[in-house]
Order: sequence, then C-alpha cells, then structure tokens
Amino acid sequence: MFIALFGLGERPQIGKIIFERECLSCHFKGNNLKPPAPVFSEYRIKPEYVVEILKNGVEGTSMRPFDNLTDKEKWEVAKFISSISAKKETLNIDKDIVSRGRYVYETVCSPCHGINGDGKGLGNLIPPPPDFRRFNPVPSATIRILNEGIEGTNMYSFKDILSEEDKRAVAYYILLFYDE
Repeated sequence: MFIALFGLGERPQIGKIIFERECLSCHFKGNNLKPPAPVFSEYRIKPEYVVEILKNGVEGTSMRPFDNLTDKEKWEVAKFISSISAKKETLNIDKDIVSRGRYVYETVCSPCHGINGDGKGLGNLIPPPPDFRRFNPVPSATIRILNEGIEGTNMYSFKDILSEEDKRAVAYYILLFYDE
C-alpha cells in the first residue's frame, strides 16, 4: 500500500533532498571556494536559470555540470532553490536614486555586466558576470560585493571608488532588471 500511495504524486521535497546531497556542501555562507559559491538567500533566482547552470556549469568556477541528475531532478532542485531565494520586496525608491543608479550602472557596471544586465558586456570574462534578469542580488548583497569584490573573478572592490550613495543607488537600480 505504501508504494502505491507514494507513486501517486511527486516524491516529497525531492528538490530539497537533492539540493542537500549535491549543492549544500558548496552553497553556504562563508564557503572558501574561489570564486565563492553564491548563498541563494541573497539573490532572487529564476528556476530556468538554475536548470541552465545545472546543465552547463559555470566556466571558471567550481560549478560543474550535474550530468548525474535527470532533467526532472534539475527542475526539482531549481524549484527548491527558487523557494529559498530572496523574495520580492516592495520598495519605495525615490526617482532620483533610480536615476543616479542608472547613471552609475551605465558608466561603471555595464562594460562587464551589459547595458541590459544580461551579463554580456564587453569581452569574454571568465567566470562570466551574472545575468541580473535571472539571478538578481538583494541590495545588501550588491553593496557588500561592491565593497569587497569577488575573489577569483574580475569583480574588484569599488569601496574606494564609489560613494556609499552611489553603491546604494546602483544596488536599487539592479533590482529593476529582474522581471517577476
């Protein structure tokens, strides 16, 4: 009887089980990978982006393709990761901050991250910059990254280059690339 009932629907939380088995050993706060594996609670993440990463890996990082997972398992992991990722916040952002953020982004960030936030700026950076339309950091993560850079990537620190106001403005502007 147990087998018949179990077979009627999805296996309970299969995405979480696979995530804990395959992903959690790298994706935790303070991991020592170069570049560090992202902590998903600091990003809004589209499931199709996760599936793409699971299929292809990320060149120049420890993120390898997960050929051992079926397409269905990749989607289950993607749905789980999306469920633990940052949620949409309703922010009342002043138009002047957005305008300032756009100016900073277009002049400072877009050469690497692309004018549309798609990660397709000039050149072929390895590892590639994230696609902010599908993998979008919360403002606190953006500000931390702007201050610290990301070791093992071309993302260097802007701590002494951008003002705190500019960092905050670009952090809010980047949110606009993510389409819910």
